[in-house]
Amino acid sequence: GNGSCIYRVHVGNFPRPLGVIPSGGRPGEALTVKYLGDALGERSESVTLPSTLSSSFGLFARDERGIAPSKTWFRLSDLPNTLEAEPNETHDNATRFAAPAACNGVIEKPGDADSFRFTAKKGEAYDIRVHARSIRSPLDPVLTLFAAGGGAIAANDDNGGPDAYIRFGVPNDGDYVLQVRDHLGNGGAHYAYRIELTPIKPTLSLGVAEFVQYVQPTVAVPKGNRFGVVLTASRADFGGPLALRAENLPPGITMETPGMTAGQSVVPVIFHATADAQVSGRLADIIGALNDPNQPNVKVEGVVSQPMTLVRGQNNVPVWTEQTSKLPVAVAEEAPFSLQIMEPKVPVVRNGQMELKVVATRKEGFKAPIKVDMLWVPPGLGASGSISIAEGQNEALIPINAAGNAELATWKIAIRGESNAGTGNVMVCTPFCDLKVADMYMTLAFDQAAVEQGKETEVVVKMTKAVDFPGNAKVELLGLPAQVTSPPLEVTKDSTDLVFKVTTAAASPAGNHQALFCRITVMENGEPVIHNIGTGKLRIDVPLPPKKNEPMPAAPAPMPAATPDQPPPKRLTRLEQLRLEQQERDKAKKEGEKK
Repeated sequence: GNGSCIYRVHVGNFPRPLGVIPSGGRPGEALTVKYLGDALGERSESVTLPSTLSSSFGLFARDERGIAPSKTWFRLSDLPNTLEAEPNETHDNATRFAAPAACNGVIEKPGDADSFRFTAKKGEAYDIRVHARSIRSPLDPVLTLFAAGGGAIAANDDNGGPDAYIRFGVPNDGDYVLQVRDHLGNGGAHYAYRIELTPIKPTLSLGVAEFVQYVQPTVAVPKGNRFGVVLTASRADFGGPLALRAENLPPGITMETPGMTAGQSVVPVIFHATADAQVSGRLADIIGALNDPNQPNVKVEGVVSQPMTLVRGQNNVPVWTEQTSKLPVAVAEEAPFSLQIMEPKVPVVRNGQMELKVVATRKEGFKAPIKVDMLWVPPGLGASGSISIAEGQNEALIPINAAGNAELATWKIAIRGESNAGTGNVMVCTPFCDLKVADMYMTLAFDQAAVEQGKETEVVVKMTKAVDFPGNAKVELLGLPAQVTSPPLEVTKDSTDLVFKVTTAAASPAGNHQALFCRITVMENGEPVIHNIGTGKLRIDVPLPPKKNEPMPAAPAPMPAATPDQPPPKRLTRLEQLRLEQQERDKAKKEGEKK
């Protein structure tokens, strides 16, 4: 131990149970419970449950001698209770109940097992979950599902935790039996459990992504400014787009979000505070709901739920965590700066790139650097997260790029900024702006090229236009090895063959170079649309040394220059070039033999 290993001891004759039966009830229900495991003996008490659901609810046992110093964990769920009726070890004497329901009992002695029997129809589907460790029972439950009088259908010990869970799709009409026991065959007077058998229904849970790892997200919106967060959504047993709304926000604050498409699990949200909003705060409700006209009869809602980690252990492992279904939202004092995105007039294309300009408006005297990054990055895009507006400056460029399979859509994006305002860090956000992801304006096919060190060759790229683009586009051949150069070209929408003159040096690295690509810059609406399209190959060979006493091959005759009255000479393929070179060698060899 050490000085931080503190403890507190409760001494008295107050109730101190270790469990309770039933181990749960319906919200708002009045019922009688029996406390288990108290050194002073079992006792019953009438309680009225709260009307709202809570995942961390517990009962505090009390009598004329006092109240328990800590709660006895208790489930709140909208299910009727069934209590086990002993004996119920076998299929024949299993306690019968009508599904859906919650079955409650105690594994009272080592080697004990409890069985429950229910009737189900083909096509029904249920989630069957045992709650034991989750209500602080010492039972390590094993759950087995049987066809009544038959063999096991499914079994589970641990499912993402020490408690058991089975998803059951009913194969046939008939009776089925649930059996629960301890994994190690243990038992005792307070080995309580609760089996909840519920119809499968769609559920939605929302969360807030952390800005900084291990720091609980909160929303502090400076007056006259904006604050951005990213919400996450987890859908279970349904799919479709979601609509989001906020309730109980502080006066003067509104929430803006583009909504969440069927394929999204994250979405940006911006809170805006008016300039005359009063400094205040509230615990707001952020609610998501299915918003799909194709599923008018499916009603699904969920609220933001945040884990509040109160104590972390070694390696930041959560030790004590509570859940809250509220998001703290506050109006803060004015920030010394605001941000704005210069909305792009052109799209970012697949396999392309772009620079987003963000502009800061500073209050007089505020010159500190401002760290800026994307509030969220749409799927298939990438963005730098280490950009700052330098001290005393007002602009920065954030590089973004699009993958070859980036989703073709117009996304709402925003940029957040953080800076030290003198009294601590303050964070703001830009308004939303549109960013369009488009397909490439053209496709390219590279012909393979080869050259000897110190010589020149041509790399031929065939271009197929996908959409018309204005004016001339600049094309650069990139990915060339060291000491290999190629001047850029200009093309139009009508170009088909791009012919790059490639010059090597004697020291250019020999080998197969397979990372050639073209960067094509199309100017549109005064802004660049940059494509990066690959890939091509260039083989650089080491020249063969001439054989002793063998004359050097004659240099190939230069191609005649094109004249206005004469079409340009036909470009040889690589295979044709190799054949021509070999013919020249053979010819030179024969002439040498004649001499």
